Amino acid sequence: MESISYFPGDILRETAQEIRRSLEGKIEGLTVDKAVIGRFFKGVKLNNGVGGMSLTPIKTNPELVCCPSSACVMPASGKLKGRRVTQFLDDMFADNPLKRTMGIVVMNALSTVCWQERPPKSYEIEIAWTSSTR
Repeated sequence: MESISYFPGDILRETAQEIRRSLEGKIEGLTVDKAVIGRFFKGVKLNNGVGGMSLTPIKTNPELVCCPSSACVMPASGKLKGRRVTQFLDDMFADNPLKRTMGIVVMNALSTVCWQERPPKSYEIEIAWTSSTR
């Protein structure tokens, strides 16, 4: 059996490539409408209304224990609105852990857009309403 070698970031690179391929022609028009960077959770809302979020474990970025210190760690903090999603995808491979995290947050949002554009056909999701769920 042939051995396969993987390198750090390969899954993210392959996923980002598939998202770009899947959303070809539409991805260029997508921007971040709102970005929220908290100590541990990060989130975005895209200009099409779809959102994504992620967690940054404290041990990956110990300087995030205080909010004022975390603002200086994220370049362009406060200027993320209107930024193209493709720029965030490119940031997933930066040295800055917050840039990487925000790239993953945007990728999470884009996965929903992919789902909306091409829902899986191998199964269906059914919502069963009962009196206790209303």
